[in-house]
Amino acid sequence: MAVVAGQKTYYSFVKGLVTEASPLLYPENSAIVVDNFLLNRTGSIQRRLGMEYEAAHVLRDSGKTAASLAASAINFNVWNNVSNKPTLRFGVVQIGSDLWFFDLFKDTLSANIKNSGLAVNTTGIGDTIATVSAINGYLIVTSKEFSPFYLEYDEATDTITKTAIAFSIRDLFGIDDGLAVNNRPSTLSQDHKYNLLNQGWELPQITSFHSAQGVYPSNSDIQYLGKDANEDFDSSLIIKQYFGNTPAPKGRTIINAFSRGLSRQQQADVFIVNLSGSEFGVDYSFDLDTQYFQSLVTSNFTSLNLDTETSRISVSASFSGRIFYSGVESLITSPDKNSPDYSGFVFFSKLISSVKDLGECYQEADPTSEHISDIIASDGGYIQIPDASNIHKLIPTDRSLIVLAENGAWEILGDVQSGFSATGYQVNRVSSIGAIGPESIIDVEGTILYWAEGGIYVLAYDQASGFMRPKNLSATTIQTYYSSIPSVARQNAKASFDPETRRVSWLYNDDPEYTGYTEKSNYNRELIFDTLLQAFYTNTVNRIPEDADAPMLADFVIMPNFVTTDYAEPMVINGDQVQINTVDVTLSKDVFTRGASYTKYLTVLPNSAGNLKFTFSSYRSGTFFDWYTYNTAGSNYTSELLTGFELAGDASKWKQAPYVSFHFTRTETGFESDGLGGLVATNPSGCFVSARWDFSDHANSGKIGDAFQAYKLLRNYIPVDVNDDFNYGQSVIVTKNKIRGKGKALSMQITSESGKDMNLLGWSIPFIGSTAP
Repeated sequence: MAVVAGQKTYYSFVKGLVTEASPLLYPENSAIVVDNFLLNRTGSIQRRLGMEYEAAHVLRDSGKTAASLAASAINFNVWNNVSNKPTLRFGVVQIGSDLWFFDLFKDTLSANIKNSGLAVNTTGIGDTIATVSAINGYLIVTSKEFSPFYLEYDEATDTITKTAIAFSIRDLFGIDDGLAVNNRPSTLSQDHKYNLLNQGWELPQITSFHSAQGVYPSNSDIQYLGKDANEDFDSSLIIKQYFGNTPAPKGRTIINAFSRGLSRQQQADVFIVNLSGSEFGVDYSFDLDTQYFQSLVTSNFTSLNLDTETSRISVSASFSGRIFYSGVESLITSPDKNSPDYSGFVFFSKLISSVKDLGECYQEADPTSEHISDIIASDGGYIQIPDASNIHKLIPTDRSLIVLAENGAWEILGDVQSGFSATGYQVNRVSSIGAIGPESIIDVEGTILYWAEGGIYVLAYDQASGFMRPKNLSATTIQTYYSSIPSVARQNAKASFDPETRRVSWLYNDDPEYTGYTEKSNYNRELIFDTLLQAFYTNTVNRIPEDADAPMLADFVIMPNFVTTDYAEPMVINGDQVQINTVDVTLSKDVFTRGASYTKYLTVLPNSAGNLKFTFSSYRSGTFFDWYTYNTAGSNYTSELLTGFELAGDASKWKQAPYVSFHFTRTETGFESDGLGGLVATNPSGCFVSARWDFSDHANSGKIGDAFQAYKLLRNYIPVDVNDDFNYGQSVIVTKNKIRGKGKALSMQITSESGKDMNLLGWSIPFIGSTAP
């Protein structure tokens, strides 16, 4: 029987995790499992560092017990350009109903708390994630649990002030008064009276019309067409007009967008109170807050429906100099047939020139005016997307605003040259595939990635059409892996993008006991997508077993690529150094310098004996244990690489691999005391390898070989003393290792050694095979 030989090298893993491949045709440079490794763009892989608290960390007391926060939202947001200062950027930590603030330009985040160490309470119950957007130095905060408010920061006093946003629109809906549009009734109900006032009629005109005609104006009659040459009102001029069943313009009154009925009562009363001859109008100084409406004792319009929208705006975005609002899951108390369903509404403010504009989502000109009624470019308003259901997020890009809902995505575009304006925009549906949850959505510099029911999708601009188009990113790579993630875990996944490393990451929890309700922000898995390599891989960060108080990951924190550092500047007066008792006097100043962005993680400790605590962590521990500082033992984790099966050109032929040569980057950097009078190498490596023959996935097959240590220093190195820098003379360690067994296909399982590093460059295998099956 003839024997043939061949050599196969494996020096690149740049395609990462791939589950969508036949066992007989597995892609080069990819693997079935890539967990707790860092995929390097040079082709090598190295073991990730242990998850650890940030250096000099502070455990912050939330002021609330873990039990009271069991179902609460825990989240992290960013407040950019605080107070319109590029040198101020805050991290915003939500712990239930409280917001805490930290200086993102300080490396030790937990030690640099803002707002004098105090939290801002949102007034919600805290079970729902609060979303934020920033404009002109202010932070707008929205949630399903409370009405929108904005925050402003006073640097001199280090205080953050919360102010409610009065959310107002023009009443373009009117009231269902039970009348046909062109019906002129003989009696005047409060509902119809309000409609006439909202359509520009004045009370003396209404009275005059009834006195002359015996009926009241209809909802199609336009009041200013009843003026004669002297500008005096003459109802007969209106009678001569034919309006058909076209409704008259509405919107004279400006009302609270959510407390519509009470707001209408107030504004209609103001019409009457302000009556002076034939001229009267809205008193814009009246407060439109719901609390004012509830304090009204008397009204001329008490029969008006409350028409109260009980749901709240849950998302916002800053785009084209305005704030856009959406995410209302409409639920109305005492509605009528004209009550709007805000579920598909996207409100937009006027162009922001001051804080009063934040909630003014209406046109400046009165739509019922005979002189100036036109919408102008800088006006506010709203856009209706009737098909949108449960809008999850608004994402601004360079040219458009993306509206991503559970049933699809839409793009709001302005003019190519002038951008979005109240007079020039269009809405295009760009995808029928929506997001499964709001926090899995991430903007990657104008390209949107999100988790959907059927996979991980990307929305990117199509060069041919010029519009956003969807593409399934996981379909040909990790679809099987993605589908194995429990649905509740996908719904609660959180996303992040690190602009320095160009990597997108998602946190999720695949524990079978995870419900998405209690400890909803407790994550144990991380899925990473390298946008340059177009490759996926994973991390597993488990809590310390049998310890309910152990730290857990709650969210991402992207640290900026600028930092402020303390600088001691000499105090000099008239050219002379100031001294006190011969000691130079210095002034401590913050210096703004460029650094490198990197990812930290919001970390929570339940602390059952007291209040829940939180801090920040990152992959930084050379012990290669997660949470080592917590109890000086930590949680052991395994880095694993499992390759696809190598057929060596023919799946029908038997073959052997007598040995394998592994190549590693040497990691030892010096020596330290072993505590017994001897020295041990610092940062040693370890790598266990086992061969799997013939598509085996369990030891019962008898085809999985015993694990062997592949990382070995081939000669002894004797240090001079503890200061020896381990100058071994070789930066790459090459070892030759025997492989036992034979078969028609070979896979390699590579795992880490507890507490040790590993930087794997690749390996080479000579195959010896038979020419016969």
